[in-house]
Amino acid sequence: MTNGIQKLFAEYEKAFAALDIEKSAGFFADAFISAGPRGAIAQSKPEFLKMAHKASEFTKALARHLRKSFRLPKPPSAMSIRWSKSTGE
Repeated sequence: MTNGIQKLFAEYEKAFAALDIEKSAGFFADAFISAGPRGAIAQSKPEFLKMAHKASEFTKALARHLRKSFRLPKPPSAMSIRWSKSTGE
């Protein structure tokens, strides 16, 4: 991998880890496909930013809850979230 590509991914990783939504979105095209537990969706960057702020606030609130629940001194550096879909059976 060239240094330019490595730098691009390193910068994206930093922005994503910091939940810096605007900086992360700067790496995206004007329209793109994103996916989640309910499927995939084509959306514009402004639509993404609107929803991403909500998701970011949820993630930050979850990290605060985990810190209090487990008495962590600082936010966790990584967390794993499992998605599942219940069929009701």
